[in-house]
Amino acid sequence: MLAKWAAFFVFVSIPLLAILPLAGLLYHLSAEQMLHCAVGLWAGAAALSILSTLVAGLTSGLEKAGAVFSLIILPLSIPIL
Repeated sequence: MLAKWAAFFVFVSIPLLAILPLAGLLYHLSAEQMLHCAVGLWAGAAALSILSTLVAGLTSGLEKAGAVFSLIILPLSIPIL
């Protein structure tokens, strides 16, 4: 399960961080501001991917896993967003 999380995190965070310099140029951000955005994107992507992995593990054996997954993950992901 750790390998799945690491693969998901790498494939989500690398495109986000690759697009960040272009977004920084469009919004006229300084290098320091882009660094803060990069750290925030990296930390947020890591937190959301860990949260979704844990909740998926908790609900994997349930019949109505989709509904339970949504009910568990929504209140936990709002503070991260």
